[in-house]
Amino acid sequence: MMLVFMLVAHLRFTEVPRQLSFNQLFEMARICDRYDVNDVLDPFIPVWIGLHRSASSEMVYEQWLYIAHQFGMEAGYIQLAKYLVANCRINIKKQLLLPESGRVLTGDYLEGCLGKYTSYGRMETR
Repeated sequence: MMLVFMLVAHLRFTEVPRQLSFNQLFEMARICDRYDVNDVLDPFIPVWIGLHRSASSEMVYEQWLYIAHQFGMEAGYIQLAKYLVANCRINIKKQLLLPESGRVLTGDYLEGCLGKYTSYGRMETR
């Protein structure tokens, strides 16, 4: 994904892929977070995200949470965070489990982002 970013940064727009897989989109979000380069990719982000909005119910919630936060999809982020806060369970090892599958969340989300939500769905200010 760094190569794709460099294509954009060096104005080689014709070589930039029009589609990214979900995993590539997630990796791009991580690059944007690490290097603070969202503004460089702004023209491409809505197209790349749009291809994955109608993901199946077995989507990777925690990665969507990260993507939504990184790319400023506030409504989607809040909706997904509220859903996870209301529906996730915790196993005996105190790991967060997804509602549908019982799969342990992988940790591919921002540290503490779910814990910041109150029961009203607003971010706590500290």
